[in-house]
Amino acid sequence: LTFGNAAFSELLRNFCAHARRAGAAHVVGAVDVGAFELLRESGSPCYKTPLALATGYSLDGANSHSSGSWKAFAAMRTGEVARVVATGLDVLHIDTDVVLLRDPAPFCMCTAAARAEFGDASRFPCSALRAADVAVSSDNMGPSSRSVAGGAAYHGAGTFNSGILLFRATA
Repeated sequence: LTFGNAAFSELLRNFCAHARRAGAAHVVGAVDVGAFELLRESGSPCYKTPLALATGYSLDGANSHSSGSWKAFAAMRTGEVARVVATGLDVLHIDTDVVLLRDPAPFCMCTAAARAEFGDASRFPCSALRAADVAVSSDNMGPSSRSVAGGAAYHGAGTFNSGILLFRATA
């Protein structure tokens, strides 16, 4: 499950193309009508999120993650993930800038096929992930002076930027 608006149309197209190529089941929550139309026309599985149905909502694209529109987006996607999990389905929430080279489901579910490659003796055993109710990746676990010097001040305070989140329907 991922989310995006029309301003990120290239990322949405890229995400869907790689997910299809990898054979990964996926769906995109369109944050605006433009994204929904783009995805529907390309044959990508999608739906209109509550923000796409709301009159006057526009995601401003600010990188600070502190704008009102960003907070509404973050709350909406959290709610949408929770809604799917409440139906009894596990959800792998992936940012649109993540490129899937393989279907992540076998690894996340630690299937017999995945255990053959990612068994307990491997560098990346899947058994620990299979036992997790929630798992989070991040591309920033701490502040970096290089980030601030490079113009990414929001990153310098250690903003937790998760690109992949796994939620199991175990609660």
